[in-house]
Amino acid sequence: MRICFFGQRLYTAMITAERLDWRYPLDGSIEPVDLDGNTQRRLLEVLDALQLRMGIFDMKLADEGQPVWFEVNPQGQFLFLEGLCGMPLTHSCAEFLMEEASGVRVLSRGMIPLFEEGYYDQLR
Repeated sequence: MRICFFGQRLYTAMITAERLDWRYPLDGSIEPVDLDGNTQRRLLEVLDALQLRMGIFDMKLADEGQPVWFEVNPQGQFLFLEGLCGMPLTHSCAEFLMEEASGVRVLSRGMIPLFEEGYYDQLR
């Protein structure tokens, strides 16, 4: 599985292949899936402990279905997933970057501040 977090935005792709290193030749399948709440929470705890706002996780499902964590990349590759299974990752990553840069949550119905007034003054 490749699990992409852009802030609180989450996208999970299941990569089904015979080989652990599935990248070449890419003869498996890739499809969007839902990630269970417990695994989501645990991965968010990892991001929080590492003080990361974005992370691309690699995991595998063990034979009994338990997720096994391999790694988290602070800026891992994810765009190939968009082309192979249609997840809107470019748009979500762009919104995340705009929010991080401006401190404003970008929503289709408008924008709302992410931080209290004076937040950036505290960072100086």
